[in-house]
Amino acid sequence: MDETDVIIAGVALYGAILSTYTLIQNKKEKQRHLKVHITERYPLFKQGQVLKPDGIIIQMKNPGYKKVTVVDSQIMLSKDQILIFPSPIGNISFPYEIDEGKECVVNIELQKVISGASKLGYSGDVKLRAKVIDGAGDIYISKKALKLNLDEDID
Repeated sequence: MDETDVIIAGVALYGAILSTYTLIQNKKEKQRHLKVHITERYPLFKQGQVLKPDGIIIQMKNPGYKKVTVVDSQIMLSKDQILIFPSPIGNISFPYEIDEGKECVVNIELQKVISGASKLGYSGDVKLRAKVIDGAGDIYISKKALKLNLDEDID
């Protein structure tokens, strides 16, 4: 194999890699996608107060190239037990359309989460995950769980 054959093989390999990368990017642009996060919500700061969370926030970001219609958001306690809040606090109602590059949040009162989990037999430390369902039936689950102690005194 001489020097010309090595150069030709290198260019062919580069072309194949570039073609594969372009194909993958084009496929991603045609798909709907959501990133889902769950965090605690804290009240506005008042001087001298110790802040305790008063709610849960489910944040949905659309980093994709297509609009995504969200039809439901839930809190997962385990793989088969969820809490559903049909009337979240805020200015959105389901179904809700999230444009490309935009985001929205759902607020849920902490006391409702604690009450719902307790009715299902949970106590002590639990790990909560956000679950979001879009109009096509695709399910998005938050990667990080939110650790919550159901036995703490909530004001």
